[in-house]
Amino acid sequence: MKAYSKNGKKRAIQTSERKSTESTRYFCAAVQMDDKFCDQVLEYTLEEDYKVIAICHDVDLPCVIRSCLSTKERRRERDIPLVVLTIIAFIAFFSFIPLSFIFYIIAWGIVFFDQKRIRYNILGQHLQRNNFDPDFFDLSLNQKTAKKLEEIEETQKANVIIYDGFSPFVGSGLNMGGWSLSIDVTKGKNDVGCIVEPLSFEISELYDYISDSISELELDNLQITDSLHINGQDLRGYKEILPSPLMRPITKLENDFVSRFVENPTHSIRHYRCIRVTDWKGELILSIFLRFARIGKNLFIEADYYLLAPVSAHYRRVDSFKSEPSFEDMLKLAIETSSSTFKYCLASIFFGINSIKSAFPLLSDSRRKRRKKIKEIKSNPAFNYGVYRSYREIISSSNEYNRYFQKLDKEMYLKTIERKIVDTLSQFLDIKNIDASDFKETKSTILNNGVIVSGGNVSTQNLTVGKNPTSIINTVTDKSDSKK
Repeated sequence: MKAYSKNGKKRAIQTSERKSTESTRYFCAAVQMDDKFCDQVLEYTLEEDYKVIAICHDVDLPCVIRSCLSTKERRRERDIPLVVLTIIAFIAFFSFIPLSFIFYIIAWGIVFFDQKRIRYNILGQHLQRNNFDPDFFDLSLNQKTAKKLEEIEETQKANVIIYDGFSPFVGSGLNMGGWSLSIDVTKGKNDVGCIVEPLSFEISELYDYISDSISELELDNLQITDSLHINGQDLRGYKEILPSPLMRPITKLENDFVSRFVENPTHSIRHYRCIRVTDWKGELILSIFLRFARIGKNLFIEADYYLLAPVSAHYRRVDSFKSEPSFEDMLKLAIETSSSTFKYCLASIFFGINSIKSAFPLLSDSRRKRRKKIKEIKSNPAFNYGVYRSYREIISSSNEYNRYFQKLDKEMYLKTIERKIVDTLSQFLDIKNIDASDFKETKSTILNNGVIVSGGNVSTQNLTVGKNPTSIINTVTDKSDSKK
């Protein structure tokens, strides 16, 4: 993956940079608190062999999966005695032996100490802002699981984005709009009354000119990368990406392969250069996707803005847990678990059934799902290997910032980079002796609104015209706005 640091030099993006982010912390906590969510994450990551795993930007996904595995181990320690007690209690109840209540009290004690362990020993002592320890979930893994985690880590360095659905920018969050326009690059500029012959250029030259200019902004946590975007139904025929239908697509390819589509994009595969800024310890990620394409004598320019918003309030509950519970906390927990014990006892029955199935491979649910998916891949040439959303998007807020300053910082980064792009583009056209008068006229409109200009027609997402105009802007609202 091609990337620029703030001083403009290319650098590799290391997993260690994502380890202690707030998104990783909240993600690890979420799978500890929500058993269903934990199982879902494992099913679509560790247990998935064919579909791609979407990039979870600024999340250490292997660390999250280890948290899932530790959750499953803890649940096993809770559910084994619970299922035994539940069976004995049922036998005692239907045998008219007045001991079932005693078994329920014992089960309540197991659930109580399990929930105390989650809230205070795990969430309170290892997943708070001041004590987050990503290595807390470093488990002893078998060779097969350890290898799959290494493979999953590699998927997070992808430069081929394989998507399902409409948007090709899976993993990048909410669509914040954008703009596009077309410029006649065969029309020379007017230099002191003379029309100058335009100079030819390669698309890659324009990309690099803008990238070098943006890197001079010296923004912290700035990344500039190249990526290809393809729908998961269109992979067959691209052996470099899908060597075999019965395997997960390869999403990290050599730069030479990516470069082939800079000058010659296809209907299926499009190249974008992504300018991404990460702030607030991974809670705020702004992505600007740039694409340049030559269409006859015109240069088509496209800019798409996406935002990964902060984690939603539902997944922030971890921040309310203490490392040491008070007497009132313990009393409250005792009351809560006394009413939820019956639910955990019933759930332990399903655990027992699944454990029996796992002991017999022919009955295993995972084996059955795998056979079903293999059959679908073989019978359906349009099988979709892509994904619709990343888990980082799932845990994100859909319409809220967590802090007002996050909203302000997003605007700061967006306006700063946007202005740099249009100014640099104007400079490049001038250097190449291309008439940019039409572009200069629309520059102010681009900087204030999302505008699409093509063939003299104007289509817009955010546009103000006429006297005393008003503007409708696609945006993510802060909490105070959402409450009004």
